[in-house]
Amino acid sequence: MLFNYDDAGVLLTEKTKDEVLRKFKQYSECDFVKAGQTPKDTLMFQKDECLTLPPRSDARNLYLKLKELGMPIKLSGGVIKLTDTCCVCEAGVLVTENATKILKLLHKKMFNYVFVPLCCWSASTGETEYFRLDLPKRR
Repeated sequence: MLFNYDDAGVLLTEKTKDEVLRKFKQYSECDFVKAGQTPKDTLMFQKDECLTLPPRSDARNLYLKLKELGMPIKLSGGVIKLTDTCCVCEAGVLVTENATKILKLLHKKMFNYVFVPLCCWSASTGETEYFRLDLPKRR
């Protein structure tokens, strides 16, 4: 594990350092949050709110899965409605395994993946340049 972060990799390229750093800075991909990660937004449902079904979803099947995960919901006429206020996840707070499953069922992508370069080695000089890290703190 690198600096308390789970994913690390090595990139070998003939591109210049500036080209690589520019691409890293531009790249960001939103995806489903995994257990132990922090979502970018809060997802809160109010009592009596109707859930918007993801494309090609069956209300009955979705209802059963969400109910099994502990969401306070009822199914009425093909509409899933909250019976109580429910906070699935909060921005900046580690998510639970149940929250990740709920977010995936509702097709809510709440995590931004980015590349953070740690260092650069130059074949021509044989030197390694280490970059200053401004990583967000994990809770």
